[in-house]
Amino acid sequence: DKNRTMVDRDLNDIDNQLYEDLKILFFTLGIEIAPSINE
Repeated sequence: DKNRTMVDRDLNDIDNQLYEDLKILFFTLGIEIAPSINE
């Protein structure tokens, strides 16, 4: 049970990291796309 909890926690950390990376990615894309839309 202890090992399973550790694995679940690791997977949760990975999900959180992916979420943060995606937020940064979309934020960056938004900044790059916005000027094109304004023009």
